[in-house]
Amino acid sequence: MPATPAAHNVAVVIDVTAFRAFEQAGWDARAHAYDRFFTAVSEHNVGPILDAAQVRVGTRVLDVGCGSGNLAAEAASRGASVVGTDLSDAMVALARRHHPQLDFRQADAEQLPFADLTFDSVVSNLLIPHLPRPDAAVTEFVRVLKTGGRLAASMWDVPARSRLVGVMWEAIAEVGAPPPADIPHGPAAFKYSDGGELKELLRSGGLTEIELRQIEFTHEIPTLEHLWKAWTEGSVRTASAVRDQPPHIQRQIRDAFDRRASAYMDDHCVKVPVSFLVASGRKR
Repeated sequence: MPATPAAHNVAVVIDVTAFRAFEQAGWDARAHAYDRFFTAVSEHNVGPILDAAQVRVGTRVLDVGCGSGNLAAEAASRGASVVGTDLSDAMVALARRHHPQLDFRQADAEQLPFADLTFDSVVSNLLIPHLPRPDAAVTEFVRVLKTGGRLAASMWDVPARSRLVGVMWEAIAEVGAPPPADIPHGPAAFKYSDGGELKELLRSGGLTEIELRQIEFTHEIPTLEHLWKAWTEGSVRTASAVRDQPPHIQRQIRDAFDRRASAYMDDHCVKVPVSFLVASGRKR
């Protein structure tokens, strides 16, 4: 999930070790809560990512930041040979439980345990905002990619279009809640929600033939409470940005959130617009 609002477009010094440890501990604690809500949202990216990476029968695929394994499982269903990695042990365990026939391993995206030129395709679904150094990670992705192979990665679109993110991000920003002291500085929340920046990230890693696709849909959620819990129980930095505030600040954030999210309610559920970007490129 995205970084806290205070990290957006602010020049900060990132303690890579502290940030990585914070993310790892957070996902170890919240893997199941994430899976209950966000796997269904991220599922919309699966086909486009695999298409962009040209995954087919016989393709050797690496899924970095595999989460609960849905992207890897779909790649396997296309006849590909797949390995999934995730920084979180809990996520790896969850992926293995959901898809016991597949190979999932714990690994840091910046230090992948594979030789150069191993994979035909490298894919990643919504991992970028969780990386302390996205450029270093993409360089590592390209290292293990064969010459001529393709990389495809997704990212949240800007909050103005991806309202699932926007309602929470804007509620925190409206209240002006400072980031809790125990949240390490992370990369700017929506830097790579800019299509140009996302394409440049791939280009800087040594890729060519860069392509960008927007994925738009409406996600239905039973109640505002379900959406609130999705963010406060199934994310890491966003959850901490709310839950680590004093009670009166939490109430203010909730009031602002309810006001914004209620714009998407009808008689039966909450229908929230979502938008993602999928970028891809070929290794020279």
